[in-house]
Amino acid sequence: MTPAHTASGSGPVKIYDSGSVGIAVFFGSPIAGGFLLRRNFIALGDRRKGNKWLVLSLLLFAGLITFGLIAGDALPAVGSSVINTLVALMYTTLSKKHFETEVGERKALGQGLYSKWRGTLTGVATAVVLLGCFIGTVYILELNPYNAPEDDMIREKFREVARLEEAAERIMGAFESPNYRPVQDRYNMMEQYHGHWERMDALLEEIAVLAEVNDRRGTLEFVEMYREQISLKIKISENMKKFVSDNDYTAYEAALNANAAIDFIEERIVRFFDNLDDSTRDVVYLFP
Repeated sequence: MTPAHTASGSGPVKIYDSGSVGIAVFFGSPIAGGFLLRRNFIALGDRRKGNKWLVLSLLLFAGLITFGLIAGDALPAVGSSVINTLVALMYTTLSKKHFETEVGERKALGQGLYSKWRGTLTGVATAVVLLGCFIGTVYILELNPYNAPEDDMIREKFREVARLEEAAERIMGAFESPNYRPVQDRYNMMEQYHGHWERMDALLEEIAVLAEVNDRRGTLEFVEMYREQISLKIKISENMKKFVSDNDYTAYEAALNANAAIDFIEERIVRFFDNLDDSTRDVVYLFP
C-alpha cells in the first residue's frame, strides 16, 4: 500500500495506531473501529479494503445487538462488558496486523499519527450518535407501538370482556332494585351474573396466553389483577345464589366480605395505571 499525502505535500495523511482503534471500539462499538480502519486503509491507498472492513464492522454490530436481544436477561451486565472488551482487543489485533509496520515507521519519524485522544473522541461521538438513534427509535415505537397479530385479538377479547362486564352490572343493578321478584327469578339472575363473570375469566385467560407470545408485561400484570377481581365476583354470585335459594345469611355475609375485597383490588388497578413504566405501557393501547 502506498501512503497518501496531504494536499500541501508536507507529509503522509495521518493514520490511527492500534491503541486508538481499540479505544474507539471500546467506547463506540465495532462501528467506530470499522470507521477508523477504513480511514487507515484509505490513507494507505486501499479504499476497497477500507470499505470492506466498515461493512463487516456494521454486520458485527448488528450481530451483537441481535445476540443481546435474544439473550435478554440471561446475559448479565458483566457479560456485556467482557464481550465489549474482547471485541476491542480483536480490533486492536486487526489494526496491528495490517498497520503495525507503517505505524512503527511513523513513530520513528515522529509524524503521521493521530493522537489517542482523537480515537477516543471518535468512539465517544459514535456512542452518542448510536444513543440518539436508540432514543429516537424508542420514542417512535412508543408513539406507534408494534401491532402484532396477537394484539388485535387481545383488543377484541378485551372489548368482549367490557361488554360482558357491563351486562353483568346491569343484572346486579336489577337484582338490587326494590321491585319485587319471585325467588326463582332472582336465582336465575344470579345464574346469569355468575355465567358472565365465568366467561370473562375464560377470555382473560386467553388474553394472558396471547400476551405471553409478545411479552406484553403490562397486559399480563393487569390480567392477573383483573382475574383476582373476577374470582371474587364469582364468589359473590355463588354466595348470593345460596342466600336467595336457602335464605342463608352466612352466605350473604361472605358475599359482602368478597365485595369489600374487590374495593382493595380496584385501588391496586388504579395505582397500576397511575404508575405505568416502560415495561408495562403496552396495556394502555391494548386495553380499550
